[in-house]
Formats: sequence, structure tokens, C-alpha cells
Amino acid sequence: MSGGHSRVALDRALELSRELLAVAELGDMAAAANLDATRLELLKSVAESPQTAPMIHRGLLQEIAQLNAAAIGCLEHHRRRKAREMDMVSVGRRALIAYSPTRLPRKSRRCAMPESFLGDGLIFEESLPVAWTPGPLPEGSALARLNADNHQLLGAESSLDEVRVHEALKDESPALVHELQRLEYKMNILLRLTAEIAVRHSALPPLQRVRLSSRALEWFGVETPAVGSTGLLAVYINPALPQSMKVPCVVAGERLQDNSRAAQLRFSGLSDTVVELLEKLIFRHHRRLIAGAKQAAH
Repeated sequence: MSGGHSRVALDRALELSRELLAVAELGDMAAAANLDATRLELLKSVAESPQTAPMIHRGLLQEIAQLNAAAIGCLEHHRRRKAREMDMVSVGRRALIAYSPTRLPRKSRRCAMPESFLGDGLIFEESLPVAWTPGPLPEGSALARLNADNHQLLGAESSLDEVRVHEALKDESPALVHELQRLEYKMNILLRLTAEIAVRHSALPPLQRVRLSSRALEWFGVETPAVGSTGLLAVYINPALPQSMKVPCVVAGERLQDNSRAAQLRFSGLSDTVVELLEKLIFRHHRRLIAGAKQAAH
């Protein structure tokens, strides 16, 4: 596909993304699925293009990804409301209990290797793309926008969890469950495809070893920010999502581990809802680790 055709395809995909968000806000899953199918074919044609996308294409891809995350959030909201209408409150409560960090088994807590700086809860340890922008801590409306963006991003990441529809609607019509699962599967594929295209044509920060709690982060490396500095930390929490979580931080200290320096960044100004979503993200990560260990043992 030529550069001109790619631009036309992306413009149309962006238009469809706006239409999809509008129908998602109304909870029209059938219309959303039809729009999604058309958009998916357009994005596949762009992904198959061997040409490097110009900067304007990257901006279009980022906007499509943002609209997609918003649409998923709307569909997730309507799905949950439908589940409540189907008298699935008890299932929702069990899911909430399962996600609560206070109900984790003792063995899982011991595996978390807590550090005093990161707190006594679970810790997410991984190599992730991270970047640091020094500057003053945001306040007022700027901080509110950051919290809103982080809330939407973490909500989209949560919506990728693999068992929501089946568990929430397991007592309902198999046809309804199948349709919801099909739509959810397609939306997940679209997210990953959009992310793959965006990553191909943009430079993500390098992978860095990090240890993450809901209120702080340790960053291992030689080019970490200096103790006492403040700024904005960008963390790409999921390869299926091309956006980063942006967290205001104070570099509170540092330590050495295995001859590596670890800068200790304390989060500043995160809302309670963002902190709660971070706790759930970390718990899901540990749940997958435990499940993987059990499968390997068998």
C-alpha cells in the first residue's frame, strides 16, 4: 500500500473510531462490532504496508488508540450494568473480593519480597519501557488531567483480563455469552494491532528493570534521575497499549542491589481510584505468575 493510500485508510479508520465511540457510549454492541470489523480491515492494510509511516500517521494512530481505549471503557461499563440487571451482584462481589489485596493467601505475600520503601503489599517486578521528564510536580487542572488519563489507561488494561465475560454471565444464555466474548476478543485483537502499528512507527523508551508498588517505584540503571529531583515518569504497563501511564514523582532516595543502582521514586498526587487500579494491576500480574508456576510444576 502506498503512503497516500495508507493516509486515506487511517483517516477512514479514525472516522470509524469516532463513530464506534459514539455507539459504545449508547451501549450498542452490535453496531460497535460492525464498525470494528470494518476498521480492523483498514488497520490490517496499513500494518501490511512496508513503508515507514510519516509523523502525521503516528499522530493518527495515537488518536485511534485513545478513542479505542475510551470505547472499550464504555462497552465495559455497559457490560457491567447489564450484568447487574441480570442479578449478578453476588458474582461481582466475589470478583471484588478476589481482587482485594487484603485477601491474598499468605504464601503469595511471602513471594512478593516486600521492601520498606515500596510498602508491605505486592510488588510488580518487570522490564518495562520507562522515561523520565524532569520538572515541577503538576498541580490543579494539570494533575486532574493526568489522573483522568491514568484512570482510563488502567481501566483499558484491566478490560484485557481474559475471563470477565464468561464469569460475569456464566448463568445466562450461551448465545449472549458467545456474542459478548466474540466482541471482546475482536476488541482485544484490535488493541494489539493498533499498538503494534504504533510501536513500529515510533520510538519507545528502552526497557528498564523496575519494581512497582501502588505508591512508589524502584528503577535500576545507570541513567536514573538524581536523588531530590522531581518530574514525570512515563511507564508503558502493557505492550498491547501504546500509551504510557504518566506519574508525578519525587526521587526520594537510592540503594544498591547486585552492584546496580536503584533510584527510589515516590508517586505524588495520584487519586485514590488510580491507586486502587494500580493495586489490581499488580495483583493480576502476581496471579498470572502463580498460575504459570503451577502449570510448569505439572
